[in-house]
Amino acid sequence: MKKCLIILFLFSSLVYSKYRDKLIAPTGIINEPLEIIDTDNSVTGFDFDILRMALNSSGIKLDYYKGSVPWDRHLLMIKEGQLDVGVASSWVKERASYAYYSFPYRNEYIALYVRNEDENKYHVQSLDDLLGLDISIGVKKGFSYGGKVDRLIEKLGDRIEWVHDNEQNYNKLVNNRIDAILSYPLEHDDYVNELGLTGKLKLVENSVTTSGKVYFILSKSTCNIETLDKLNEGLVQIETNGKLDSLINFYSQKYPKFKEIFK
Repeated sequence: MKKCLIILFLFSSLVYSKYRDKLIAPTGIINEPLEIIDTDNSVTGFDFDILRMALNSSGIKLDYYKGSVPWDRHLLMIKEGQLDVGVASSWVKERASYAYYSFPYRNEYIALYVRNEDENKYHVQSLDDLLGLDISIGVKKGFSYGGKVDRLIEKLGDRIEWVHDNEQNYNKLVNNRIDAILSYPLEHDDYVNELGLTGKLKLVENSVTTSGKVYFILSKSTCNIETLDKLNEGLVQIETNGKLDSLINFYSQKYPKFKEIFK
């Protein structure tokens, strides 16, 4: 019986965790300019452009899951092998149990936003100063903001209000149900425009902070180390041949805040 189980395990490993020449990625998990879905449903944006370029240089094709996938669900789908690759993942120990991490490909920044009328209410020299304030902050459930910010969120305890998506976060803020939100400066303008909140929110001075590097992740259920090596080789190749710099310059011209994530 034990021998049979070992054989079955080895067989399943060969079938389900193997080199892939085409990877399926989710859409609808991050915002412009990191992810852009055009009117013809084609997917661009910096994170997906760099992923596609890195994979293509190693002979791997990229395809997309049909339909928008919320962040927490996309992690579950990677864990269960329904998706092959994810983008913009911070390093999380639990996540590394079911996904391979690529080389880091950019920085991530987080900041605190409040209603216009509260612009001068909260004074901080860094996000750590939030520990001394009476404030309720909206945070996306199941999402990692990077080790340093995640530890701060844990310390803030019941001052944190958990939401399922950032749209809910913004709506709760403008409707006075929370005092502030943590959001990414690069994506903030997109949410403001999409939800019709222009002129209603302010960035809290000194609150912008790096939350660390982000990575691509590959499902251990569907990919093996060879696939990871090919992805990493592609990332190195597009950096050395100048394609990465060209991509950064392209997005920096369209989005002035973009270069911040490479400082």
